[in-house]
Amino acid sequence: MSKIRILALGGMGENGKNMYVVDVDEQLFVFDAGLIYPEIDLYGIDAVIPNIDFLIENKERIAGIFISHGHEDHIGALPYLLQKINARVYGTHFTISLIEQLLELNKMPLSNYKLYRINDSKTLKFGNVSVSFYNVNHSIPEAAGIVLKTPDGAIVYATDFNFARPINDKYKISYDKLLELSKQKVLAVMAESIGATDTVRSANDQIFDAEISNAVSHSTGNIFVMGYSTDLARIQKIASMAVKTGRKIAIVGRKGEQIVNMTIKTNYLNVDSSSIVSLDDVHENLMVFVVGTYHEPYFLLGQIINNKIKNVKVTENDLLIGLSDPVPGTEVYALRILDEVYKRDLNFLEIEKKKLRTTHATIDDLTQLYAITKPQYYIPVKGEERHLMRHRRLITELGAPEEAILSLSDGNVVVIEDGKFVGYEHVNTGKLYVDGTLTGSVDDEIVNERNLLSKVGVIEIVLTVDSKQKTIVKEPSIITKGFVYQKFDEKAYELVNNVINKVLTNAFKKKQFNITEVEDEINNEVKKLVLRLIKTDVTILPIIVDLKNTKY
Repeated sequence: MSKIRILALGGMGENGKNMYVVDVDEQLFVFDAGLIYPEIDLYGIDAVIPNIDFLIENKERIAGIFISHGHEDHIGALPYLLQKINARVYGTHFTISLIEQLLELNKMPLSNYKLYRINDSKTLKFGNVSVSFYNVNHSIPEAAGIVLKTPDGAIVYATDFNFARPINDKYKISYDKLLELSKQKVLAVMAESIGATDTVRSANDQIFDAEISNAVSHSTGNIFVMGYSTDLARIQKIASMAVKTGRKIAIVGRKGEQIVNMTIKTNYLNVDSSSIVSLDDVHENLMVFVVGTYHEPYFLLGQIINNKIKNVKVTENDLLIGLSDPVPGTEVYALRILDEVYKRDLNFLEIEKKKLRTTHATIDDLTQLYAITKPQYYIPVKGEERHLMRHRRLITELGAPEEAILSLSDGNVVVIEDGKFVGYEHVNTGKLYVDGTLTGSVDDEIVNERNLLSKVGVIEIVLTVDSKQKTIVKEPSIITKGFVYQKFDEKAYELVNNVINKVLTNAFKKKQFNITEVEDEINNEVKKLVLRLIKTDVTILPIIVDLKNTKY
């Protein structure tokens, strides 16, 4: 009999940043280590990841980090985590390949880290606890559920899955492993909630397949497909259609190209390498995949329609296909680019979300999972509050007693002793803001400061004078930060420069040149001018360097 504590360091009440921990008799088993992309008001922040202080404080107890699949909301925090805690990482072959790419991107030598490839036939032993994986169908190859067997029964981590018919063996479902679970005691199921609200989505991809097939067969120009590089199941379908209709395939997007090329070389994307061409060589009858992560597909699309990518130009005969909805944090930017597409009246086919079967577990999928596993406790994970609430309602509708539904939230700890739920505890958790690479972080104070700067704006004025010679040695450098620079045109810069020169001319006429007084006057005069010009109260930062005793 054991003491089990289950907690979330991220992923609850949000769509991303997934990280869960199961503590079995002082051994910590970490499930996933993801990021979430920032909302538009987090200036200069590239990603948000879970606060891992709890893991750092207990790093000696970590048995391993077990990764369900290779999407960034499940692996994106690993570079930061592994810099702090060099624990063993387990995942399927394809998942580990994506993790290796991620570490290399962050300039982390692979030889320094313990990465282990496993499959659904492997069982890992950790004393009286074992861990095994089972294959699930998702939008990326070799996604997996994780089974943690304890003396009190199995704990099943079932994130990002569905029971739709897989497109090939790389997306297969381990029904045999699930049937084995049906014959065992399942203590708890930690199942995802994202798809629980998708009640109007198509039951399969038949509409999508027909619409894409029709568009490809009738298009007389090049076809540009914009989507996320990890939506490989649908990329596979469209690539197969391209080859079947005699089109060559090209890729725009450095990160996307790396991922797609890797999947082709390792046979996770079934496309003959002879079908892949460079945009430098071929310009007709192409299927061009505009792919990447985060905002990249939309950024690249914007570059393409504005003729800013060499050898890539959209004509009136070409077709643009929007394959993927924006990920959380990119919606505003994506809509701006799509507005540009519609404004230019380009031939654009946007695949409506309702025509796509969700790649996450729907109510029917969750119902099937619970019918197989028959858990003693239900622990909904991964999702915003509306997803979690609908998931809990489903469990109630299935007849589960209220006391069997355990509520997890970030920092909330479910405590189970000797196979029985005994209450809740709490650990400190939160967010880390990543600025630049994923191996460094930014604190709340800096984020708040950037937020403030974005609202008030800053103008830095750096100038060099010689007060002894009463001359300006170097013309003022005027740098604007944090406000809409389109309002601050060339004429505005000229007027600011005139104000600075006027203040300095008057200062040079005085008996003594006082830098502090001159900086204060520049601050006041420029502030008044800018308020008059752009109706914005900005912060002025004048910096004067006086070379009065310097030979130059």
